[in-house]
Amino acid sequence: MVRYVGISMHRGLFALAALAPCLAACTGAGTITYSGTMVPVSGVCDPPSRAVLALEDDVVRFSPGEGVVTIDGTRSAAGEISGVVHSVGPDHLPATRTLVARLNAGYVVGNYTTPRCRYRFRLDATSN
Repeated sequence: MVRYVGISMHRGLFALAALAPCLAACTGAGTITYSGTMVPVSGVCDPPSRAVLALEDDVVRFSPGEGVVTIDGTRSAAGEISGVVHSVGPDHLPATRTLVARLNAGYVVGNYTTPRCRYRFRLDATSN
């Protein structure tokens, strides 16, 4: 699933940040939530931070870091998770963020890549 988002540093960030707590708390009955820490692997990165992934059927919502950007994605029958979001950075250049992960029994492992950094994560299932 590809989504295009225009993000201005002065507009919309507060609204998007407000959605991050809802990702974990506002999930439906059939939703499984996974959370954990993203660890920088390469590039110019922020320190390790929390990430949340919500899975309902084959639809995925991934909220990295402070939840300013949410990546919508899909899960294959084999448990492979992928998603991408295209936005415009503060420098007015295109900024692509990707999610590539694998669903295992009780946890998700994968990579989250931004224009500046690649993070690795393991997210464990949490109770709703």
